[in-house]
Amino acid sequence: MKFHAHRRINLCFLLIVHAVVLAAANLPKTVMAADDWPPLRKGMWEYHRTIETPGTPGDPKIMQFASCANPGEDMKNQTKQLLSICKISPLVRAGSSYTYSAECKIGEDLMISKSVLTVESGNAYSIIVETQTGTKATREVLKASLKGACP
Repeated sequence: MKFHAHRRINLCFLLIVHAVVLAAANLPKTVMAADDWPPLRKGMWEYHRTIETPGTPGDPKIMQFASCANPGEDMKNQTKQLLSICKISPLVRAGSSYTYSAECKIGEDLMISKSVLTVESGNAYSIIVETQTGTKATREVLKASLKGACP
């Protein structure tokens, strides 16, 4: 499947938003299969997202939105789609945190990301994503909570 450059960036960003990285060093770690994403319930999810890019005017960018989603299934599907343009490390679980990193070639640029997804319950999770593309670094924090059933 071929993607246009803007679609690649959007898919990589979505994957990274729903990506996972390192937990506390003293917790036991388990390497998991790509299909072993955390069990998150389907429904109406509310998201609060903060993106910081050092040296960028107007930082940080803060967004809030809601969407009918099945986050665990969405993460699995996005990972499968991105395997054609990204090298993705194995998913590692340590307690309630999931971890992985990704290297994606987007045009001439190499994007490297490191993410930590912490599952609070089947109804709430947070993700911290650190991304480096050339000399540009970004840090994103996404907090998500299930608000109810989809309409």
